[in-house]
Amino acid sequence: MSGHPSVAVVVINWNGYEDTCACLASLKASRYSPLSTILIDNGSRNDEGGRLAERFPWVDIILNQENLGFVEGCNAGIRRALQLGADMVMLLNNDTVVEPDFIFPLVETMERSPDLGAVGPLIEGPDRGIVWFAGGRLARPLVQPFHSHRGKPLAEVPRGLDHGDFLTGCCMLVRKEAILDVGFLDDRYFAYFEDLDWCVRMHAAGWRTVTENGSMIWHKGSGSTGLGSPLHLYLMTRNRMLFARHALTWTEKVFFFIPFYLSVRIAIPLVRTRCSRTHLDSVFRGIRDGLSGDLCIKHP
Repeated sequence: MSGHPSVAVVVINWNGYEDTCACLASLKASRYSPLSTILIDNGSRNDEGGRLAERFPWVDIILNQENLGFVEGCNAGIRRALQLGADMVMLLNNDTVVEPDFIFPLVETMERSPDLGAVGPLIEGPDRGIVWFAGGRLARPLVQPFHSHRGKPLAEVPRGLDHGDFLTGCCMLVRKEAILDVGFLDDRYFAYFEDLDWCVRMHAAGWRTVTENGSMIWHKGSGSTGLGSPLHLYLMTRNRMLFARHALTWTEKVFFFIPFYLSVRIAIPLVRTRCSRTHLDSVFRGIRDGLSGDLCIKHP
């Protein structure tokens, strides 16, 4: 017995075979123990789930018949992790590569502070040596999340803890007790904003979240929905509205809807995408569905 808390890592695959292979291979090299890996295949094409199961027989694989979304995929993995008796559950994007010892600083930080619900690492972006995430800040009335130090050289990020407003679902280690306290990820989000919502709910329940910049992973940033795609624009619009509906005060909602969202969040994306009809439809469907509560996603 190692004496360390047991950690279960949850990875979602959706038509990302090569990225997932690289991620799982890096987890295989982890020196942390006890460690288990749970892979959720969300109805990928070309029998990717079966091929991954054959290539990585040590991984616990759940095969979904259709794409249930990032959130439901993660929740299925979290349920399996708790069934297996994990003390801590890690969400990890499939387009990441980790170092053999990256889990140790995260667990050590959690063990030092019983009120920590979740901790995340410093995340290097697609451009090596450049920060992608080193803590999250939320401009609350605008529902505008920011990644601290994003775009800066890694050497400029202070080591130690960053006491930010949220962690990214790209990689976060969550205490079992916090999950049992606040519940799973909110499946209304499908993908995007679910990590922010989870952290806000943890904070409301008295748990803290921090970024441990002494641990680092590499995020290649492949992205399953395609940044700037109609689906991405729709989900970001809809989920921002959904978050605002239940997380903001009435004063914040007035500030959010009128001066910021209707101008910046509609005008700028449409200018950037040259106001194509498809992107216009994505934005206005997102607004409509976010306000009406119509949260059914028909994913390709």
